[in-house]
Amino acid sequence: MREIDTSVNLPRKFVFYLTLVAIVTVIGPFGTYHALSLWDRFAFWLVDFSAVAVFAHIGVYTAFSVNLFNKLSGTTRLCIGGVLGAIPSTAAVMFIYKVFAPEAAATLIYPKVYLEIAVISAPMLLTEFVVIPAVVQKTKGAEEEVAEPVDETPPMEPAAPLAKQPELPSALKDRLPPEMHSARICSISMQDHYAHITTDRGNAMLLMRMGDLVDLLNGVDGIQIHRSHWVATAEIEKIEKNGRKHHVHLRDGRVLPVSSNRLDQARAQIERAQETV
Repeated sequence: MREIDTSVNLPRKFVFYLTLVAIVTVIGPFGTYHALSLWDRFAFWLVDFSAVAVFAHIGVYTAFSVNLFNKLSGTTRLCIGGVLGAIPSTAAVMFIYKVFAPEAAATLIYPKVYLEIAVISAPMLLTEFVVIPAVVQKTKGAEEEVAEPVDETPPMEPAAPLAKQPELPSALKDRLPPEMHSARICSISMQDHYAHITTDRGNAMLLMRMGDLVDLLNGVDGIQIHRSHWVATAEIEKIEKNGRKHHVHLRDGRVLPVSSNRLDQARAQIERAQETV
């Protein structure tokens, strides 16, 4: 099953939740239309969604951090995160009702409110973490294809021949789009809780931890050069010192930092790879 395809974008999240707040403010579900005035409804739903969003995200990050759920798909873990987040969210929502609408709060029952929040959280999180980022990524990809002309000149010879990379492990391949199943992985860079995977056939974003991804890459010749970066050995062109810091130059032109405690290991692995070419 395909993994979560998303990236961290706080402005996008704010727009998403403010849009939801605006919609429910106008509609006034769960008795708020008659119980509260327009601006009271806006304040109520703004506080309500803020609380639910915070606890839902805590639930999601918990679901992606606990080893118990590692073998589950990203979509399943998103739903688990929503269910976990609904536990404190329910208490928060009931308290908010008591502040804004005491009469309506008297009729609330915890199990019923919990079920409603858990059910609503699932599509909300899927939209936020899967649908919207996927649409944005496709839109950006289309714009790049239009903006960048196709280079028909023959490629330049690399400084050193590329070492043949083994096929992507099936555990990782199943989490990538079909068009990337035969790709050669180049690098992985973490952005908060998300992994930006670069291959010779495109890029993808997975909501996974670096340690879990490195475990999936068993058999692929590469090295974790930084807590936030992993690179395939064949993609490394050189290691260069810039001031007090070292950086890896990749064949595609990107430059990534190398942690001082991983520098010797990176150099040794590159030397071994060059000896076997």
